[in-house]
Formats: sequence, C-alpha cells, structure tokens
Amino acid sequence: MPLNNVTVDGEPCWQWGDTGKPYPYDPDDPESEKVAKQKAIDQGLVMGDGELKKCSLEKIMPIAKVDDEEHKVFCVVAVPDEFDLQGDRSSRKEIEKAAHKFMERLQKFGTPGVGAHHKNAISASIIENVVTQQDGIMLGDQVLKAGTWYQGHKVDDPDIWKGIKSGEITGLSRQGRGVRRAIGGITKTDIAKYETPSSGYFELIDEELDRIDWVGKAANGRKIAIIKMVDELTESDKMVDNEPAGAKSVEPVQAHVEKADIDSIVEKALLEERKNRDIEIKKAVDAAIEKEQIEKAEIKKKLDEERDVRITKEFIEKAATMPSLGSASDVGPILKEISQKAPEAFGKLDPILKALDERVKQGELFAEIGKSNTGPLAGSAEEKLTGIAKSYVEKGLKGGYPEAFTKACQDNEDLYNQYVAEQRRGR
Repeated sequence: MPLNNVTVDGEPCWQWGDTGKPYPYDPDDPESEKVAKQKAIDQGLVMGDGELKKCSLEKIMPIAKVDDEEHKVFCVVAVPDEFDLQGDRSSRKEIEKAAHKFMERLQKFGTPGVGAHHKNAISASIIENVVTQQDGIMLGDQVLKAGTWYQGHKVDDPDIWKGIKSGEITGLSRQGRGVRRAIGGITKTDIAKYETPSSGYFELIDEELDRIDWVGKAANGRKIAIIKMVDELTESDKMVDNEPAGAKSVEPVQAHVEKADIDSIVEKALLEERKNRDIEIKKAVDAAIEKEQIEKAEIKKKLDEERDVRITKEFIEKAATMPSLGSASDVGPILKEISQKAPEAFGKLDPILKALDERVKQGELFAEIGKSNTGPLAGSAEEKLTGIAKSYVEKGLKGGYPEAFTKACQDNEDLYNQYVAEQRRGR
C-alpha cells in the first residue's frame, strides 16, 4: 500500500493508503511535513499492510555479569517470546538463526567487530556466543530460560574496562537489520488510535547483526535508535524513548533520513572500521619486525663476543708454544691484535717469532756470544743488538739480559736478519 499525498479540507496531508488517517502539514514548513509523513508511515507499520523490507535497528543489552580478575563481561542479547520496550519479540528459532549467522560472519569475515560508542573498534574479543538449550542456566543473578542468547566479551581496552567498572558504560548495543511485522490485536478500524509503532507489537524475523558497541547512557533506559524502511518510502531515524514501565513518557524526537544517507553512513562506518583495523595490523607488524631486529642484534652481539673469546684463546695457546716471547696471557692478545689489523705483516712475523723462540730454547744466540772473549765486532748487528739489550736491562726489563736480547731482536727485525747473516758467515 503506497504513501499518498492528499488534500483534505483544502490542506495538504500525508496518508497511508486509502484508509489511513490523513496528517495535515504546513507546505511552507519542511519540519511540519516531515512529522506528518512520519506519522503516516508509522500507521502503515501498525496496520501491517504491504510487505515490510528489512529495517535497520538497534537494541541495548544491559550488563548481566562482570569478571573483574579476567576482564570478562557478559550480556543477554535476546530472550525468546518476550516483547522488548519497542514492542518487538523474536521466537526461539529466529534467535538461534540470528546467533548462528553472527558466528558465521565472525569466522568468515571477522565482522561484526566490537566497538565503543558507535565509533572506533576496540581491543576486545568475543569469547562466548551461546543460545541456551534448557531452562535454569544462571548468568550472574539472572536465571535464563531455554533459547536465550547471551554473549561474553574479554575487554582488553583499558579505557572501556574503566568505564564498565565505573558504571559509565552500562551495556552492549547490537545494531543490524531485520523484518518487523505487525502482529495481533490491531485492525484497520483501530488505526486512528495509533500514531507510533511503539503502540503496536511486532514479530522480529531474519535479524542480522552488523555491529556491536559498548555504550553508556542508552543502556540506562534513555533513547534507542530504530530506523525503519517501508517499501520504497523514505526512511526516518526515529529516537524511540526507552523508559522503564511506569516512567513518565517523553515526546519522541523525529528526524528525516533519506535511504542514500543511510547507505552513506553505513559505508563510512565500514571504511572507518577497515581503516582502524589496518592501523592495528600495521602496528602489530611493525612491533613484530622491531622485536625481530632487536633479537637478531642481541644474537649477533653474543656470537661476536663468543668468537672474540675463542680467537683470543687460540692466540694465547699459540703464544704458549713460544715461551721465550714472554707470558702467553700477555703475548697472545698482542698477536691477535696484530693479526686482525695487519694480517699480511703477521703472516711474515709468525715464522720469525717461531725461529727466534727455537734458537733461544737451544741457547744458540747466547752460546755464540760467549765463544769470543773479544765481544761483538764494532759496528756489527750483534753489537747494536747487544747495546739495545743492555739499555733494556738498565731500564728494568724483567728476565735479565737473555730476555732483553730477545726483545731487541723482536723490536728490530732488520738488525736481527743482519745478525743471523753475520753468524752464518762467522762474522
């Protein structure tokens, strides 16, 4: 049945079908027309005429149980065959179907995610999604009946958990789509009595959750957003007062929203959610890369230290094979440093040190010195090395003259080579 724009007693009106009550409006006042159109649409919902398309809707689930130690919180999502404050009810079968669809989407696509205040996604996990199979199950202080749908969340976001503990956040908002069909007790002759859908009762079927958010005051019985789509008519974002039974009624606040606006809002919300998720993923990847780089640097440092200790030990062991050079623990590190800074020169020095050590062991150098009473020849390499060795002794070099002569040979490679040549020629 269409929504008609008619004229009654000379006044423009909006009317649902041919039998609905006409609602007059001031053609020069857009707000007046908006209110009249919404009243006509609401009558159509009450009448139940025509096929209702899926409605966008939001329901609030008050907190039922809180686990302080593990940061877990539980809420009842839906109870079968009980009317909520918007006059909607769902059967056990429909509740179970909606709960299963929820898990299918969560597992396949990672949605709906958990948000807060209808804004950004938060750090929280859905740890339980249960439809009870028998009466008498306890959730906090509530006794659940069979077919009740409840959820458990683990909240890691410190700000949200603080809000839950302080009472600022009081419930979970489930937002999605579903079909609302008018049921029982209302006839076309009664429609003049009803001007809002909350005056009637509806069966909620084919519900699908698009988003769930932790919210504050709305869960304390303030206002809940319910958006309806009827045939090809325009939609209205109508704030239906959700006061507890017996509370003072409040005039509903109405605002007109086109379908294109709703599509745009949904698209922006999805883009924002994807953006936030991408940011979180990038943060996690960057943190993992940084952690890996730190671990690699620590491993490299440890390996370098172990390698340095091993090489030092090798050179100390090498120096120990040439005892005439001095203490192995002192000489070894010196040899290692020379080999690292001047590997080519060390390659030439190594055999010289070995030969020198061998001759010192056998006493050849000093035996040759003692063979002649006349001492070294003037101007010879032997005389020069002897003079250098004596100067070392005078300066307090430990080990006496033999150690001093050995050091003179080590420090003066050219003189040592000349001295060896002189000894071979017999001076």
